Amino acid sequence: MKTTILPLLSLFALALAHGCSAEEESPPPSPPRTPPLDPGEIELKSSPFTLQPGEEKYYCYTMRLPENTDTVVTRLRPIYGQGTHHILFSKVLTNDEPEGFSECPVLFKQTWVPLYAAGALTTPLTMPEGVAIKLAPGQQIVMQLHLQNATGNPITDTTSMRMLTRDPTLPFKPAGIFGLDNRILTIPARSEGSALMSCSPGKELDVFGFLGHMHKMGTKIRLSRGETPGQEILFEEKWLFDEQPILPLSVKIAATDKLHLECTWYNRLDKDISYGESSDTEMCAVVLYHSSPGELDGCIKDSSEGAGGSGGGGNGDACKAVQANEVGIGAPCTKGGKECASGLSCTQDLDSSAPQGFCMKLGCKASSDCGSGATCCAPKAGGGVIKTCLPAVCKPDDCTNVD
Repeated sequence: MKTTILPLLSLFALALAHGCSAEEESPPPSPPRTPPLDPGEIELKSSPFTLQPGEEKYYCYTMRLPENTDTVVTRLRPIYGQGTHHILFSKVLTNDEPEGFSECPVLFKQTWVPLYAAGALTTPLTMPEGVAIKLAPGQQIVMQLHLQNATGNPITDTTSMRMLTRDPTLPFKPAGIFGLDNRILTIPARSEGSALMSCSPGKELDVFGFLGHMHKMGTKIRLSRGETPGQEILFEEKWLFDEQPILPLSVKIAATDKLHLECTWYNRLDKDISYGESSDTEMCAVVLYHSSPGELDGCIKDSSEGAGGSGGGGNGDACKAVQANEVGIGAPCTKGGKECASGLSCTQDLDSSAPQGFCMKLGCKASSDCGSGATCCAPKAGGGVIKTCLPAVCKPDDCTNVD
């Protein structure tokens, strides 16, 4: 059992992996007229959607930001339509999502970097003065809606995300998130259970917001720091599954501070419950919004003993000479050149500082998905949750083999 410090992409999205009540209820009152845009706001708005009674859908909507300048965002404000149970708002690493509307019945994609994730009627995410999210010129963003009509009548509505922007030439601190995710938990049948994880962040965190997550059996969540759990309480609250807001939390955390995340549950079922993304399983996770360097970082407590590594590895000369296999993995490419086959990405599109451009694949289950001479591995830079197809001679030491 090991707690490792890892960058996180999926933790934010996993905080949405919960079910929604489908009990029939009276139709809600008509929502108020949509408020006008504030000066400086950019809006990504869905097209009108219609849901029949009991119908559930996952819809995605994309847009591209202005090409001629960075977009600097100081507030994310959702405008919820009827039937909207959660919003996941992300930037797209590969800028290749379908333009406009598409159905997207997935919890999360490995090419999405979450910026905002919350359940129905969650408050806006407002950055402190001088803190902002920076998005590149032409960046594609995606808004995923989990929609469900729990009423007895059809509903038609729209949902949107509004980004309050500011002058990109003025100085600011970039906003980031730091997550803690405990994946080692078992709750015995018909009894109370609890789980604890501890880690030091390894860098200073100037925290301004908190998002916690458990599933239906959660009863309490607590974050503390000190040599022992509970020594200094940073956050403690009764857990309400139907209310998962982003809450203000102003605290400075030192690189060496020991953080403790504690969750408690009551299992009402006749079987043991363990970790999982479904609302029929359980989770114990938090996301801390901060204004310190680093976009996505965190701690994961799991059963792996060898996560991470030096980041080196691979035969440099052999990697430079790599040739495309039958899938296209390893083909040479350049940033923005669009040389890679459909479904593949160029390393320099994902990281402009990459010294070599070759085609790789985001998302694989086994090396057999990658073709000859390539391997499926989980890089440390993706928190161990993103799996990629890479030429075997180019695989870094910190990319853990999937098979």
